Amino acid sequence: MFEPYYDYNEAVKLIEDPSIKRYSKQLDELRTQHFVETPEGTINCILKKNRSNYGEFFEKWWVEDQKDMEVQMYIEAHQDYVFDEEAYNRIYEIWGNNGLGSIYFPRINVQSLFNDTMGVEGGIFCIDGYAGCLRGIF
Repeated sequence: MFEPYYDYNEAVKLIEDPSIKRYSKQLDELRTQHFVETPEGTINCILKKNRSNYGEFFEKWWVEDQKDMEVQMYIEAHQDYVFDEEAYNRIYEIWGNNGLGSIYFPRINVQSLFNDTMGVEGGIFCIDGYAGCLRGIF
């Protein structure tokens, strides 16, 4: 890989509660549906590829209503992250100081709500409509 800024992310490992189950289902050649099951319920998203770009784009966002938000809050409350010094040292041998300080630090904030779970329009409606629900995470 030629991007030191993302390689260092391997040094931060996600530890999820065993009650959280993730799986995916290929819908067709270009679309994949991802699921997260929890005791609070199940959320899902659909990511779509296209033939002219290597990226994937949301066709359906993870969070679309208040129940989805409650499931997302359960997920966030039952996750932790650990620093893997061995992975960090291995990556440092390749890249040195390039990319230091750009490790992804997971967090829930308004930008994450917009970019990762709901999309801008859904996030704005969520802040307006689910204000009581959101007080617990912001």
